[in-house]
Amino acid sequence: MLFRCLARPCLADEPAAGVADSADVVFRDADLEFFEKQVRPILARRCYECHSARAKELKGGLRVDSRAAILTGGDTGPAIVLGDQDESLLIDAINYGDLYQMPPKSKLPDSEIAILSKWVKLGMPWSKEEPIAVTDDGTFRSEEHTSEPQSRRHPVCRLLL
Repeated sequence: MLFRCLARPCLADEPAAGVADSADVVFRDADLEFFEKQVRPILARRCYECHSARAKELKGGLRVDSRAAILTGGDTGPAIVLGDQDESLLIDAINYGDLYQMPPKSKLPDSEIAILSKWVKLGMPWSKEEPIAVTDDGTFRSEEHTSEPQSRRHPVCRLLL
């Protein structure tokens, strides 16, 4: 946990690290590259406004800005069942299924649905080091370029940083 604080900010309201955390799982480099170049930009552009730590009002109790949060899920349970697209609420929602239709304003293009479906099938690869801020153009800022308030960082991180 101490190393994770140095690698990226630890926010006090983050889900606890555990089995679902990417720190416990090793992914292939190609799968991590797929996540960073294809998946994370979709999540940031299409989902973070309502489903991230930075959302003004968290919708459905679901965050999609960390692997642990997605696997923990929201008000209706886990958003993803690893490796199983058919049982994953997130995949059902982006396909405008019976329970949810996400994003609510318009359905994602088929190409983005295919990318997210492949990501679930791959076991939801996620980089260990998570970007902490998304800019207006969908790119990410590193820790040294953020204005993250000290009060939101994990107490141990506040001592070290």
